[in-house]
Amino acid sequence: MNRPFDRETENELLRCAEENPGRALVLHENGSAAPAPAPHCYLIGDYEINGYHDSYFHVVYYDAQQDKIIDKEYGATAYGGSWNYRAEMVPGPMPDHIADRIRALRLAELLPASHEAERQRHEAPEPQEMPVGTLVRMLRGSRATCKTPYHAGETGTVLRHTWFGTFYRNGYNKRDRSNGRITLRMADGRIVHAAMTAVRLASDPDMAAATARAEQAARLMRCPHAWWTTRNAKIAA
Repeated sequence: MNRPFDRETENELLRCAEENPGRALVLHENGSAAPAPAPHCYLIGDYEINGYHDSYFHVVYYDAQQDKIIDKEYGATAYGGSWNYRAEMVPGPMPDHIADRIRALRLAELLPASHEAERQRHEAPEPQEMPVGTLVRMLRGSRATCKTPYHAGETGTVLRHTWFGTFYRNGYNKRDRSNGRITLRMADGRIVHAAMTAVRLASDPDMAAATARAEQAARLMRCPHAWWTTRNAKIAA
């Protein structure tokens, strides 16, 4: 505000401070002072997005009034100045009932994602998820002209992964499910070759394990500053 800080203003602040010991004060345009609104945000953690040229710093907190977890940028090397978020957070240890609510909100978000990841791991596994010796099932049958025919539903054991072409560590061409081939020994001893997209894991998704992973990730939210991530990470404790 542009109001001059005169003796009258000083007396008003002193009066308000005496009536509200230990509270931050707000001075209004009309010259009256009042206690600042009590903070209602609880710090969960902070992290860095490590970009190519600059770093961007984020804080994650729980807003009790909105009943939601908020992720907000508070500074960056790309520009000057920053938001002093700690001044707007509730000081001291996080109360148990707040931590429990944060965990519940995170679990509601993480559980569907964890279940979908577990389903994808079995139904569309990447090469690292089906190493040599893994039992897989054919998703479709081979073409009529295939020299090593196979049928949908057959199972086999992985013997080898094969790729063709040039691969780059940071380039567009990756050794993944979409461009690899797999060699299998079928249950009857036949050796067949197929695209990796033609197989899935023979086992079924373990949704109980997926639920446990989501619950473990949600529990990390009780620890302030539990998150410190890069652009390519998820959650790091």
